[in-house]
Amino acid sequence: MDWSIFWSWVLNGVILLNMVLAVVVIFNERRDPGASWAWLLILFFLPVIGFIVYLFFGRLLKDKNFYDLSEEEQSYHARQMSDWFSN
Repeated sequence: MDWSIFWSWVLNGVILLNMVLAVVVIFNERRDPGASWAWLLILFFLPVIGFIVYLFFGRLLKDKNFYDLSEEEQSYHARQMSDWFSN
């Protein structure tokens, strides 16, 4: 087996996976289209380094806690727990 061919396929797979995930992650966040395209260019041209930079600076972090539940979610979980304990 020629290892250069194997590593070429691995590298191409990583780059393809990076591009697909970059598009999904960037466009799922509600942000300015210009900022989305800028992050995509960074992620495409600097796949590994760009991903690390994006993790530190590019994520849209909310001021609220990620684990806070809405009123609807809280009532749903309360009903589930009461049903579970009543059975």
